[in-house]
Amino acid sequence: MEYTEPELTYLVLDFRKEKETRACLESIKKHTHFRHKIIYLHNGIEVEYPYELFREGLLDQFIQTRTNNGLGLGTRDLFAASFSPWSFYLQNDQTLKRDFMQGEFDEIKRMIETRLQSPEDGSVWTVASVDLAGGMAGLHRYSERAHIIPTSFYKKLEEKGLNHRGAGPYHEDPWREAQVQELYKTNRWMHYTYPEPLVNDDGDTSVRENPDGSVWEHNVDTNALRLVQGPVRERCDYPPFTDSEWDEVLKTQSWPGWQVPERRKRV
Repeated sequence: MEYTEPELTYLVLDFRKEKETRACLESIKKHTHFRHKIIYLHNGIEVEYPYELFREGLLDQFIQTRTNNGLGLGTRDLFAASFSPWSFYLQNDQTLKRDFMQGEFDEIKRMIETRLQSPEDGSVWTVASVDLAGGMAGLHRYSERAHIIPTSFYKKLEEKGLNHRGAGPYHEDPWREAQVQELYKTNRWMHYTYPEPLVNDDGDTSVRENPDGSVWEHNVDTNALRLVQGPVRERCDYPPFTDSEWDEVLKTQSWPGWQVPERRKRV
């Protein structure tokens, strides 16, 4: 028998977001009309639904870690598992909003390594990846939101010493995403903002685990916060509590459900 790897592999990372992840995976199956592969990684073993997603046929390869290693290492492990020439990094609170056909994929591939002028100063940059999320980090600025990138190119970035940091237990700056942004800037690589975004951004909340094992969820629009799981053993960079708020949380082991921390209240 002969085996060939699909040209494109979707990479989806998850931590305790069942509803959003299911919608993301279902949208890939519904809208991608050419051969592809889906690799899904869930951080930590505290919940049961990830294996159900696998059993239902919503993904091709299932990676399950014993502990939550956070965004940085999760991203690293997903790209390490991809052997397709092209990888589509799709965050699990995003969904494909329209059909994705072979012809459009071919068009996106042709953009890679083209040289374009920067709209800011006219300097010439080389397209290294294509943003399909509408430039959420800024026009032509690298973001881990939905994008297509040559798999080998990302793995070469890895060789330059990308770190393990990102949302989750390894929250400290700089995050891996910021490192990639700096490499792009230094080498004049462009994260080209595709003019016809392919995805919807459906993320209302973010779920994070701190180094002490506590799990928190916050609303990304309102900054409202709740404690999902304790105990809370130590002060961390996240949530952005004041000293008095940390004192109260550590004392009571609680946070008023969906209350906004003082530093995140809008003036």
